[in-house]
Amino acid sequence: MTSVNRPVSDALEHWRSERHIASAYRKLTPSDIPDPTIFVGGVPKQASHTWHTDPTGQWTVGTWDTTPFTRKVAPFNRYELMHLLEGSVTLSDASGQSETFKA
Repeated sequence: MTSVNRPVSDALEHWRSERHIASAYRKLTPSDIPDPTIFVGGVPKQASHTWHTDPTGQWTVGTWDTTPFTRKVAPFNRYELMHLLEGSVTLSDASGQSETFKA
């Protein structure tokens, strides 16, 4: 019997495959850094590639890479969904609560 979730699992394995990750990284170009005053410590080096933007500009799909950084908590003008291909991210709120997510 085939699981209903199998195609999703297969797709995630494809996205995590070294070949796909290497292909995504080849398309990355240096990104503009937002206001450097939001960073605590050094300003990171970042690169990205936009794969798709809908006609309204409200929905964008892309790949993003960065060197490690810490930034101040600040409003963000959109919702963001992350799928980590490698590494980790720690998100902290103004009260000091934090959660770490790993690839």
